[in-house]
Parts: sequence; structure tokens; C-alpha cells
Amino acid sequence: MLDVLSYTLCAEKFFNGDNDLNFLDYFTNITPIGTILSFIISLSTAYLAYQCNKKNGIIIKIVMSVFAFLFSGIYLIYYLFAHVLFGNNCKTTPINLKKMKNTSNKLRKNLIKKGKKIEKKFK
Repeated sequence: MLDVLSYTLCAEKFFNGDNDLNFLDYFTNITPIGTILSFIISLSTAYLAYQCNKKNGIIIKIVMSVFAFLFSGIYLIYYLFAHVLFGNNCKTTPINLKKMKNTSNKLRKNLIKKGKKIEKKFK
């Protein structure tokens, strides 16, 4: 209730010509946790858009992923209606962390081997 009262008072001051309030004062409650959560949701939505457009061309994949990242709320509402409620399923694959770990281990081992070969050449 107090928030509604304070917003009402701010609006009255603004519309009465008392422009002591800066536009940026309305954004003072931005927290690092909220920013991180928003970024994670945006990345997840971009990944979902990329996976849903897997069969389309690369331009469509990129455009839809960027749109989904920038406007994640709108894209999630679109996804809810188009893919969940109306049954136009899109074949998404989850991120496989185990596969990513195995791939990174293989890359690391290959880099170490190549590095040792290069060291032997210069000795």
C-alpha cells in the first residue's frame, strides 16, 4: 500500500511541473541478482528459439534467437500459444552437460599433446 501511495505522490509531482525526479530514479531498484536472472532467462529463451528453428535456414535461426533474447517475455508467450497450447511441437534437445565435459576433456588432452610435440621440436 505504501508503494502505491509513493508512486501516486511521484506522479502528482511530475504532472504538476515539479520535475525534481529524474527519469533514472525509477530504475534504482535494479539488483545484480535480478540482472543475472534476467540474463539467464534471455539466454534460455534464445536457445529455445534456436532449437525450435533447427530445420530452417541459418538466417531465420539467428534472427529468431536474437528476437527471443531481446524480447524473451514476448517470445515465451508466443511459444506458449504456438507450441504448447496448439500442439505445434518443436523438437528441442536439452543441453547435455556430460557431453560438453567429455568434449572439453578431449580438447584439453589434444592441446596438451600438441603442445608437448611443439616443445620437442624447439628443443
